[in-house]
Amino acid sequence: MDTLALNWTAIGKALLLLMLVNGAPIISRNLLKACLKSLRTAALTNQGKFIQRFLNNLPAYRSIDWLKFLRTLADYPVDFAVCWFDGRPVFGNSKTWRGLFFALLTGSMAAPWLGFTWQQGACFAIYSMLGDLLSSFIKRRAGYPESSCFRVVDTVPESLLPVFLMRQSLSLSYNDIFMVVLLFSILEALLSPILYGLHIRKRPY
Repeated sequence: MDTLALNWTAIGKALLLLMLVNGAPIISRNLLKACLKSLRTAALTNQGKFIQRFLNNLPAYRSIDWLKFLRTLADYPVDFAVCWFDGRPVFGNSKTWRGLFFALLTGSMAAPWLGFTWQQGACFAIYSMLGDLLSSFIKRRAGYPESSCFRVVDTVPESLLPVFLMRQSLSLSYNDIFMVVLLFSILEALLSPILYGLHIRKRPY
């Protein structure tokens, strides 16, 4: 019976870290939109207009739409918009460098609060994002469009890869790993429609 016992503390920590890391790309996208909107609003104030007139006198600034440039740079796809041999994108435009960066940052910052080192948090985030990219790669090869729903493929690789590869650091048994993946999949299915209703996610899945 002891071999079937679950370490709920370890499961809870791994599950929370998974939710934070995988939610970071979505939150960062919304934060980027809010920041760009604030910059546009600030440009309409008297002080903003003064700064704008000053910057417009600089040839390098005048020749570039900087707000558009920053957004394009942040949302640049991880696969550099390259297609695979089948003519479909390797991952798709929804997988961006911004998302990877904020997932890595979130994992590194959240880990110490959960009793892990920031290095472990960074590794956890990297493995999770690799699993997420693997999901996208599989879906593109199967003909699924970007951001489409393929529930098992959407959740299993990004949750299984980090907890399996870091099972010793996370103090997880194989039964614990199964429970983390199962609970993560359930939570994703339950929370996605709620986040969509709050305009945090673009789709209800």
